[in-house]
Amino acid sequence: MSLIDRPYVSVSILDGVGRTSVWQAYITLAEAQAYVAAANQAARDATAVGVLVAKLTAIINGAIAATSVCLSVVNTAPGNVADTVLRGDKWEFFFQADGRNYVFTVPTRDDAAMTQSPNSLGIALDDPTAMADFVSQYNTVARSINGGAVEIVKAVIVD
Repeated sequence: MSLIDRPYVSVSILDGVGRTSVWQAYITLAEAQAYVAAANQAARDATAVGVLVAKLTAIINGAIAATSVCLSVVNTAPGNVADTVLRGDKWEFFFQADGRNYVFTVPTRDDAAMTQSPNSLGIALDDPTAMADFVSQYNTVARSINGGAVEIVKAVIVD
């Protein structure tokens, strides 16, 4: 395994019928750090990344819905995966945040990581398995878009 840092800027662009597309470009670590360290939006706009986003805005008709500066750690040698591992075999998680319900999926599920709940309607989230460890860590670290706490309330298998 060989890991390298790949910082990038990601811009969500909204069209006239409410659909969002994403544009992204890799940037240097120094450019990413300068953008993130900026004290306010005016300071962010003055960074190289902010100027790039402004130049992008000048060539589109859509509206900028969100701008993200992220650090992706890329594995340049991920190794082999069995041909029976499919991205369509997913976990589907239901969580609550800010008084609302949300859902996300995780591809290439490992069925050994869970125990079926007693009512067979989902996954036992508190069983001492890798699933329980993931749920606990997600609930501790993840935040809603408004910064509030999140709580996974249900997980199911999606084929």
